[in-house]
Amino acid sequence: MNKLLSLTFFVLLLSGQLFGQLTSLDTLAKLPMELKEASALVLGKNGALWTLNDSGNQPMIYQIDVNGNILHKTFIANAYNVDWEELTIDPNGNLYFGDFGNNRNDRKDLKIYIVNEKLLLTKDTATAEIITSRYPDQRNFPEEAAHRNFDMEAMVFYNKKLVLFSKNRTEPFTGYSYVYNLPSTPGDYIAEKVDSIYLGEGPRELYQVTAADLSPDGKNLILMSYD
Repeated sequence: MNKLLSLTFFVLLLSGQLFGQLTSLDTLAKLPMELKEASALVLGKNGALWTLNDSGNQPMIYQIDVNGNILHKTFIANAYNVDWEELTIDPNGNLYFGDFGNNRNDRKDLKIYIVNEKLLLTKDTATAEIITSRYPDQRNFPEEAAHRNFDMEAMVFYNKKLVLFSKNRTEPFTGYSYVYNLPSTPGDYIAEKVDSIYLGEGPRELYQVTAADLSPDGKNLILMSYD
């Protein structure tokens, strides 16, 4: 992603109902080359915008403005960017960034890092708290093609928990996103599989979940796909 964009496709879950909607595209700004692989965006409690780069880049959290300018960046000293994918935030300003991208469905080192944004605003280097996890229904690494639904790119903070939505890589494509809960405190956990959502039969680019967010009142959930 090399631009700061509005949502292009989203799914709204409103009062238990599922809606798909195509929206128009509004370009706000171009991001600098240092953020050429930006893969997440979240609005902080103090009005800051936070983002990060995708896999293989430095373990860095960036503060940017609405024009795409980098205002501050913080190196996370005890982290490694295997495949960073998503950011979310809790009411206390704790940022959670998910190193759970799992394209081949073969990872056993899934992590979520936690750093408070007050620390990020004042420090050039910070140490994160860490959540490690695994999925209760994954048996093989990698899974067979028909069961590859353990990639993650979407996460929200809700009701004191982290809620994760899988990016479906099954072949043939089933159209389901798995929903897992994790505690929001540091530790090692087996994720709780709480539900699945059928989004559509394909093409997969329309129905693979690549980001998630909640409305400010916590009542509306938005899931975004590629297209």
